[in-house]
Amino acid sequence: MALSPIVSIIRVPCGAALKIGFALLLAHGTFVDASSFAYITNYESHTVSVIDTATYAVVATVPVGSFPDGIAITPDGSRVYVDSATDGTVSVIDTRINGVVAIVSAVPGGGHGGAAMNAAGTKVYVANAYLNSVSIIDTATNTITGTISVGVFPYGIATNPAMPRLYVANNNSGTVSAIDTATNSLMATVSVGFGPIGVAVNQAGTRIYVANGFGIVSVIDAGTNGVVSTIDTGLGNLMGIALNPDGSRLYTASLSSNAVSVIDTASNLVVATISVGAAPMGVAVTPNGTRVYVTNTQSSSVSVIDTATDTVIHSVAVGSFPLSLGRFIGPNLTTASPQPVPALSYTALLGVVLMIALVALCKTRGFHAP
Repeated sequence: MALSPIVSIIRVPCGAALKIGFALLLAHGTFVDASSFAYITNYESHTVSVIDTATYAVVATVPVGSFPDGIAITPDGSRVYVDSATDGTVSVIDTRINGVVAIVSAVPGGGHGGAAMNAAGTKVYVANAYLNSVSIIDTATNTITGTISVGVFPYGIATNPAMPRLYVANNNSGTVSAIDTATNSLMATVSVGFGPIGVAVNQAGTRIYVANGFGIVSVIDAGTNGVVSTIDTGLGNLMGIALNPDGSRLYTASLSSNAVSVIDTASNLVVATISVGAAPMGVAVTPNGTRVYVTNTQSSSVSVIDTATDTVIHSVAVGSFPLSLGRFIGPNLTTASPQPVPALSYTALLGVVLMIALVALCKTRGFHAP
């Protein structure tokens, strides 16, 4: 009599069966980042939506200051700094309770834009678009400790993870200000394309990528502070920009094209164009590099892109006019070293069930896996 597939597997020696189950898990399990959260500034709702990147669920909605825009997250994920465009404040969110625990009185009337955190988590830099300056916030005291003059209408802003440098996109000047954060002094003013907005720096600290208004990405060498390449996406009005963890892929959103360009940084060529929601703005990549989150200002939604297939796999409803320009995805405070965990298909789940059952069976019969 023929045996069923399940009985046939159980008749296999314990060690071999366990290997089969583990192989099913590896072959059919996919990985998602269960230890990070996306923080979405809802400009017209005056709130921040907190999205669990493992489940794509909004787990909290936090009231903040008027017209929130830029966002910065401490490296350990314990605090989120949200600047407000009109009232000149920065709200500090404690991620353990998803509530505001402090308000920094920044620069009233400054028209806050982007925000960025240094690698040590000790300083937050906030662009004051109307005052052509950047404010420095000490995260230990939540007070402003200095101001740096930059170009006209600074908006996008990013720190260098490998050296004390800050890069500020001056939208109306068509330039990027390179600042030495050890001395808070201007090192260079780099001419880029028309209307620069988003800024991203690779983990090695060697390249700065700037999203410009006419669909051009400028590539700046961090050593020389000079433009070494330009990338034409074929789209218009580029906004947010982000790199995956190893720096091999660059993602930038086109406000007018409702799309995200995927760029291979080795060749500086566009390898994919992905349709997202209406008028996309912010772009961020999960710590494990498997997902890209894109805020859609006119759709009141966040598109989730699978980086393996370059397709949108989910849309998350959030508040009105979501922005989140900058690195808006941070680690879960309870996880010291965020790691991807398996999200199982039915076949992979079968492998897990088989492994558990076979371990119990082998112990009952006194067998040991070879």
